[in-house]
Amino acid sequence: MSICECLMLMAKQRGSIWHFFISISVVYAALGASSVDARPLFSAIAIDGHTGKIVHSRNVDGMRYPASLTKVMTLYLLFRELKAGRISKTTKLYVSRYAASKPPSKLGLRAGSRIRVEHAILALVTKSANDVATTIAESLAGSEKAFARRMTQTARRLGMSRTTFRNASGLPDSKQRTTARDMAKLAQRIQRDFPQYYHYFRVKAFRYGKRTYRNHNKLLGRFRGTDGIKTGYTRASGFNLISSVRRGKKKVIAVVMGGRTGRARDSHMMSIINHAFTRVAAYTPPKRKPVSVKPVPVPATKPLPPANKDTSAPRIDLIANKLKPTISIDGPTVFASVSPISLDQLPPSYTHELKSNSTAKQDKSKAEGNKIIPASTPFKPTVLSTPVRATKVTKSGWSIQIGAFVRKDDAVRLLDKTQVEAKNILNGKAGFTSVYTQNDKVIYRARFAGFTKHSALNACRALKQHDIGCYTLAP
Repeated sequence: MSICECLMLMAKQRGSIWHFFISISVVYAALGASSVDARPLFSAIAIDGHTGKIVHSRNVDGMRYPASLTKVMTLYLLFRELKAGRISKTTKLYVSRYAASKPPSKLGLRAGSRIRVEHAILALVTKSANDVATTIAESLAGSEKAFARRMTQTARRLGMSRTTFRNASGLPDSKQRTTARDMAKLAQRIQRDFPQYYHYFRVKAFRYGKRTYRNHNKLLGRFRGTDGIKTGYTRASGFNLISSVRRGKKKVIAVVMGGRTGRARDSHMMSIINHAFTRVAAYTPPKRKPVSVKPVPVPATKPLPPANKDTSAPRIDLIANKLKPTISIDGPTVFASVSPISLDQLPPSYTHELKSNSTAKQDKSKAEGNKIIPASTPFKPTVLSTPVRATKVTKSGWSIQIGAFVRKDDAVRLLDKTQVEAKNILNGKAGFTSVYTQNDKVIYRARFAGFTKHSALNACRALKQHDIGCYTLAP
């Protein structure tokens, strides 16, 4: 029996048709109220992009679903790995079966394939690809669940006190919540902390394979001064958008959450930003006061007596006599940069030995007639604490990479540190540097080799638990 039939029966029992109309009105009012309550809740905020001052607000601390605005935090953590040198733009990320199974919007990556970091960034910014977001999460933290915990911890450090992340993509999860205020903070921090990577948010289109994906942010190129950053939508969240707009010396960051349509959201965003620019001031960097340094009086000292010149022994250039090549595992031999040192700078015993050797070559008979007085304190060379790795390293089997650097010293330092801190995880595997040239720029990649596929995956998973970036490489 339908609701109307039940109400009609009740009206007949009460003997009045008016009871039917009153009852049906109550039902429709209740249904209408429930449909209104089911609509996404609306929030909006606009801040001065330089100072963070709020110039427009509406329900800024109301709990909302972030949807694909989540990917801004995913990119924040990826940019942090790039800046630290633990990965590079050419690093290839492994696509798991779990990542490939994510629902649209997606790039359609195949399980077992790989995607370059730079392509992953562009796929998140333009296509908002969920399979790529999960691939990034698993590559950086071992699992999406572990990555989500790292996202939430980072949010707390950025002052996003009411935000909790449960996945890297923004796919529906009832416990993944945020606020408009927190999203504005995130947008401001990603600009400040990673200005060298923020330009990706301005990309209007991205070509991958045979397809071209256009940015979902319709304000790019259409609304004056827009330089990013991200859209988002689920049925529960409504239409979300974070925008950043620069005009002259002014900058506004705005967030709209819960729009009823994409067009209505964009229209509301433009109205908020135009109003916000009337309330923000042109930013002028504060002038630093010149620091006045008072000269420190230097006490008078007696001049030193002139040094006695020893003409019997010639000056020795240590670059020609004592320079030794450093170990280079997979590149040309590199010589250390050493400045010439005079004999007066060396210990007495070492100076005496050098002078004696050079004098003996010039006048052998005279040197044999003189007695050499041994030094009271023999000179001992300094022993470095850093372990010296073998010049030959077995590079067969699977390998893992833990970082990429412009300077070779940084790569070597990371290898030595990891060998000490993760001795049990590496199980005696030798470290080496792999040289890669990109745009006339040499990159030194820190790697360990000699793994099977299974042991490489396990080693990377364990290293990521210790906050050491890692990914595997097939032979």
